[in-house]
Parts: sequence; C-alpha cells; structure tokens
Amino acid sequence: MKTKMMALTVYTALFLLHGCGGGNTPSTSAPPPNPLPNVPSDTQAPTVMSMAPLNNALMINVQSNIELEFSEALDATTISRETVQLRFKTILGDSGTVPARVIYDNNTHKITINPTILGYGIKLTLTLAGIKDLAGNTLAETRYNMHTYVNPVLTQVSHHPATDATIGYSTLTYTNHLLALIVNYHDAGTDAAWGTADDLISFLQEYQYTSDNTLLNIINRSGSATVTRYTQATYDIHGNISRITRYIGTGVDGSWNTPDDVVGGYTAYRYDTRNNLLEATNFTDAGLDLAWYTTDDAFSTESIYTYDASNNRLRTLNTSAGPDGIGGTADDINAVFYTYDASGNILREVHYQNAGADTMWFTADDSVTGYATNTYNNNGQATQRVLYTTAGTDAAWFTPDDTISEYVTYSYDTQGNHIQSTGYAGRGTDGLWFTNDDVIYGYSVNTYDTFNNRIRSYQVAGGGTDGLWFTADDTRSSTSAYDTAF
Repeated sequence: MKTKMMALTVYTALFLLHGCGGGNTPSTSAPPPNPLPNVPSDTQAPTVMSMAPLNNALMINVQSNIELEFSEALDATTISRETVQLRFKTILGDSGTVPARVIYDNNTHKITINPTILGYGIKLTLTLAGIKDLAGNTLAETRYNMHTYVNPVLTQVSHHPATDATIGYSTLTYTNHLLALIVNYHDAGTDAAWGTADDLISFLQEYQYTSDNTLLNIINRSGSATVTRYTQATYDIHGNISRITRYIGTGVDGSWNTPDDVVGGYTAYRYDTRNNLLEATNFTDAGLDLAWYTTDDAFSTESIYTYDASNNRLRTLNTSAGPDGIGGTADDINAVFYTYDASGNILREVHYQNAGADTMWFTADDSVTGYATNTYNNNGQATQRVLYTTAGTDAAWFTPDDTISEYVTYSYDTQGNHIQSTGYAGRGTDGLWFTNDDVIYGYSVNTYDTFNNRIRSYQVAGGGTDGLWFTADDTRSSTSAYDTAF
C-alpha cells in the first residue's frame, strides 16, 4: 500500500521587540517548527490480484479474452505486446506468438488481451515481463498456462469433386483429450456401402505420448495393422521440439522401436532465448561416415527465421534444390518478408527468389516473385487475402497495376465465429476485380452450436450440374464432423 503524505500545518513564529534604557535588546525567535515527517517511498512491485480465465484453465472458449487485474495503477508506457506476450503450442509441436490487442484500463488497473484468433486444442502461455507501476517498480516475471477447448474432428469424408460421391473417409479417436488414432478407409467393401464393417482400411496412424502428455511417437501402420514406419520427437529443456526422427525399418533384430531401427532422415530445430524457432533443417543422408547426427549429414532443405521485439517473424530464408530441382544453382534460396499491424496480424508477405545483382540478401535489388496482402476487421479477424503474381505493365512491384492471381474472403457470425471462406480466381465479364461477377473456384462453410463449438464443416469444389455456386447441388471435396463433448 502506498503511504499518503500527511498534511503539515505551519505555525508562524512571533517576534517581540522590547525597548529598554535607550538601547535595543536583541530579539529572540520562537523554536523552529518540527521537521517534515519521513515519507516512505513506493518500493513495492505490483502484483496480479485476479485473472480470467484462471491459470491452468482447461477448455477455454476460442473466443475468450484474457483479463488480469493488478494491485495498483501501472505505467501504461510499459504495457505492450513485448511485455504481455501470448504464445501458443499445438500437441504436434507447432508454436508461435498469438496476434492480439493488449488494452490497459487505468481506472480498473486491468489489462485485457484480445486475441485475433485462438485455435482449438492448443496450449497458451501468457508471459508478463517488464511491466512497471507509476513509481518504477517492476512486476516479477510471471507465466500463466491455459488450454483451449478441444472440439476435435471425429470424421473426415472425402468426396469426388465432380459428383460429390464419397471416395474415402477417416475416423479419429481420442484418449484424455489427446488424438490417439486415425483410421483411413479407401474402399466401401463388398457391400458397396460406406460406413459399414467391411470398409477397407488403407492405413492407420497411432499417436503415443509421455506421462506428461507430450507427443512422443507417431506410428504408421498398413491396412493390416503392420507397422511400416514411425517418427519420434525429442525435446529441449524448455519443451520445444529439438528433433523429429523418421524411422523406416526394423534393423537386423526385426523389431520396431529398438536401437538398431533404420533411420530414414530427421529434422533438427534450433530456438532463441525467447523460444522462437530460429532454424529448421531437414537431413536426408548420413554423409560419408554413414553415421547419423554427425557434422557431415547432408540436408535437403533448411529454413532460417528472424523476429522483431514482439516475436513477430520478420523473415524466412529457405534453402532447397529450387524450382530446377538441382542443388547448388542460383534458385536454391528463396525468402519471405513479413510486415505486421500493431496487434501482430500479418499485413503483407513478400516472396523473393534470388538476391539480385549484388548477390546479397535483404537488399533493395532482391528479386520479387509475388506477394500477398491481408486485411482485417475491427476485431482483428482476417476479411480478405489477395495474391499478386506479376508487377503489371509498369514492371514495378507494389503499384496499382500489379497482377492479381486470386483472392479469398472470410466472413464471421455475430459471435466472431468463422462461418465461410470464398476463393476467387478471375475477373468476371465486367473485367473488374472485387465485384459480384468475379469467378469463384471454391468455398468452405463452418457451423456452430450455441456455445461456439464447431459442429460441421465442408469444402465445396464445384457449382454442380446447374453451374451455379451456393445452390443445393454444389459438389463438395470434403466434409468434417466434430465432437462437442470435450
């Protein structure tokens, strides 16, 4: 608690002069007033008094904001996406920063984190670091964890894009809210009816976890349940995936998951001190020494990433054999540059194919091959994505005559749920983009229950026999049904 300064009443001293015997008597003054009281300075750091959802909360709604109430007023200049960081991690190891608006209300001493979008079944980590009160005291670095509602896929059905007929499907099962098994069916069996006991299995994919629910193995089995290969994940001390190894054979002992299993390759991952992925390298050959995980292992692709202070990915530099399929040639390296809004939403991503005449990346003459722009609504949700593939007649990129190849629009219901995406691949008869007669190439639809849980989604690939989109005979490419029970 801060100590208020006590009011101080100052008394005026009276001086009396007395004449005596033709001379002046030296004056005497009243005693000095009491000194100012000692006022303790504010040395106590702010603390979090309450938060919603609670730390370690499970099954939070993907539309949720996160609110934190503090013990005192904060220095608003120390509150930003740098000091209030929200990150996600999926069960399969993908991770990154969640785009979000960070809002501070000085009257209530509350910080509200308004994520642009949260995925289903992900782990969220909120880190507070560098926040100060008005006296300059710093909040101790604090981390909170929570998990979003799983709302998992139960079945995925593939359809023939021309006829809408079922051509296969997958079922997904879960244990302790974790994906446990995917079974893929490719034939309806002798009864020619899908979804019956004689449907033929093409493959199974089994997921295994450690005791703390960290993904360990993904095992691939044939239709007869015979193991054909598996991948294994290892982690660093911060819980980041450090390596994924692909095993393709049993070795001389003929048994899977033993030390002599045959490695087919691996991907190694490296992170910075903020747990941002810095490098991902895919190794496909053990090199001259024929031993994996040594310095002469040969890689096929490598990606290097850089970030800003808000942990937004600024650049991706990719190395591969390039479009010509030959290693060691000029097209082996390509790059992507990203720009963001204040909430961390990507506004533009620019693709480069080579370093230009100066042979140096990240300089003005790097060769652009195309770019995409994204626009968002007031809630930070994407409303449109436009892809540009050539520089137009003026041969200059990022000018009004750049050539559009396609665009996608996104729409939402009043609860903020994503209900439809529509893709356009050409201008209609009016010759103009972004008008009602633009040529559609497909769309997807999501439906939800009253608790904002997905019920069903489907992707449409054709306009059906009537040739019209958004009518009853549209042909689907896939349909998914979801479990709303956990």
